[in-house]
Amino acid sequence: MGRLLIRGAQLDGPNALRFGLDHVPAKEMRLTSVGGSSPGGWQKQGLNDAAPRPPGCYAWQVDGTTFSRIIVFKAELYS
Repeated sequence: MGRLLIRGAQLDGPNALRFGLDHVPAKEMRLTSVGGSSPGGWQKQGLNDAAPRPPGCYAWQVDGTTFSRIIVFKAELYS
């Protein structure tokens, strides 16, 4: 099915959107399809989920082999 490259940034502030739980999280996430049409058909390659640090407006750029999409979302604190 292909590969995905995901990068992100905060749109209303200076913060990068990082991926993973390492001491210095990665600037991008790479996913590879392992077949099938379900969401479980994608496999992370050594990285964990993205987590915005401060609240704000963020965007992901998702690039595939035949497309590029921008996904904008708002991250909020909740209690």
